[in-house]
Amino acid sequence: MVFGRHKWKSEDPYRRESAIKELTDQKVLVDIAKNDKEAWVRCSAVDKLTDQVILTEIAKSDKDSRPRQHAVRKLFDQSVLAEIAKNDENWEVRDAAVSRLTNTQNLIDVANNSKSCKAIFGNDEKDRVRFIAADKLIDQTFVQNVFLEIAKNKANYESLREDAIKKLTDKDMLNSIVNGEKDDYYYEYEVDYTYYGYSKKTSDLREKARERLAELYRE
Repeated sequence: MVFGRHKWKSEDPYRRESAIKELTDQKVLVDIAKNDKEAWVRCSAVDKLTDQVILTEIAKSDKDSRPRQHAVRKLFDQSVLAEIAKNDENWEVRDAAVSRLTNTQNLIDVANNSKSCKAIFGNDEKDRVRFIAADKLIDQTFVQNVFLEIAKNKANYESLREDAIKKLTDKDMLNSIVNGEKDDYYYEYEVDYTYYGYSKKTSDLREKARERLAELYRE
């Protein structure tokens, strides 16, 4: 049922979402953004909000990560963004927050304080946020150490560890990986047609470090 002309009160979520496109009343949009039972409808309303206080409230408190992510994309307060980048339980929300950070000190704080990050899906997700923060900084002495920590962290996925190695330009750090202990970080299973089973191949992270060193020496 639609109550009068208030299509955003329809029982049909598609009609409610469609009605948002025509709305300009911020009070109505806030009500929808906070209270609609469908997360994707709340997202549409969030996209039209302008009040930073309300957006901050939604970014921190909505029970679904999608409206939080949409709200974060509209925030400007660097302290709020840094807090969300470190503490939200969803890595996509944290990614969205760190991507909007421009304040150097806040970026350093996010890149340097990995222990304050929540790693609901494992260490890789918090180190991904550290990687993004470090990649936006200019101080190479600092960021090289962050990239080295990420590359050496065996709890991270191989793709993130490889990305960190590609960012390393410090030859001593790369040599510390090359000369370190064997680090089989990547497992690939291939069909063995002879025995009708699977054979496991491993890749050593040290090889990736050697390849990076070779690139640097060619430059």
